[in-house]
Amino acid sequence: MLNKAIDKFNSFYRRDAKKIRKFFILIFLVNVIIINWSDVSWLFSFKFLSRGVNSVLESDQAAATVSRPKESSLPVALDKKSDYTDKDNSIVIPKLNLDVPLVVSDDATLDNLERALNAGVVHFPNSALPGEIGQIVILGHSAPIGWPKIKHDWVFSHLNELENGDEIVLNYNNRSFTYKVQNKIFLEKNQELPTSDLKDKQSVLYLITCWPPGENIRRLAVIAL
Repeated sequence: MLNKAIDKFNSFYRRDAKKIRKFFILIFLVNVIIINWSDVSWLFSFKFLSRGVNSVLESDQAAATVSRPKESSLPVALDKKSDYTDKDNSIVIPKLNLDVPLVVSDDATLDNLERALNAGVVHFPNSALPGEIGQIVILGHSAPIGWPKIKHDWVFSHLNELENGDEIVLNYNNRSFTYKVQNKIFLEKNQELPTSDLKDKQSVLYLITCWPPGENIRRLAVIAL
């Protein structure tokens, strides 16, 4: 009798163990997301920004926006003059002594954005590329003062120190594009980017990070032309 009970239990366990493991893994992942929500929620919120970006790029005002170029070619129509550079894709901000990789990808999934942000600053998919007409959206982490330079959590920690006229250089596809700061604005977490900064046939750069540094309260956007 005991052997039959053991056999029955083993049979039940083998049949349902896989489902049980999946259930507990799901619970674990949900708890991890909840506990770390302040660190990852801003990535979800940035998806709201894509609606503002797309609305601009698809509007009559931006009808001249070109299609995405291949990595080996240059954009067909540019607003910005460029110089040749042998630097890898990167962003350079002299005032902040910043020179870090610029990650460009068409994958807007959360996992991909998280990995990309660990490697540098991230060009938001579906926004214009450096030099192109339209809104160029660059995302970067910020961290509190004294935060160790682990990965690139710190990259936009001092973004608020930029002032009108400060230069921002985007190196992309062996071309160097220089922008100058025009304004700084604060956005609520789910607020869309303003479209009033985009004039006809103009390239507008937005550098965006969480504000205050290390907190998930608002967004700081530096606007440059």
